[in-house]
Amino acid sequence: MTKVRRNDACPCGSGRKYKNCCFDKDYLKIAPDKKLVEFTLEDGTKTATSITSIDSIPAHNKNGLSPNITPEQMMDLCLDKIHTILESESVGMAHDLVDKVILNMDIIPTFTYRQITQRMISDGRFEVIHNQICGLKGTDPLEFMAEKLEK
Repeated sequence: MTKVRRNDACPCGSGRKYKNCCFDKDYLKIAPDKKLVEFTLEDGTKTATSITSIDSIPAHNKNGLSPNITPEQMMDLCLDKIHTILESESVGMAHDLVDKVILNMDIIPTFTYRQITQRMISDGRFEVIHNQICGLKGTDPLEFMAEKLEK
């Protein structure tokens, strides 16, 4: 079975990208702590997105490893990788960045989104707004996010 990536065409045949179609429904099967919120776009089409509780533990959908390190050490490793991602992407949603890093590291996380976001705030390398939007220190994450949405 081939793994479907977020930007691949959705296997349901809708013609949309997987991330904009069935990703949230599939993700909810492995991450029951997420809530699916449906809304209607300006053009009348219905879509859905998921809301992740900041107190939930990040989901992991691979056969991850549970390393013999403390949650603090694991968060430090994740923060280093998030910093590298933000050097090229400029801005990101905290839970998306954490999920991306955990998937790439192939680990089962031992911390919550809130814990790693608090570490980001105290780390000094990051700007974090409302525990959600992240950028590198000295940047305005909201400005970068607005630019991304305009594209």
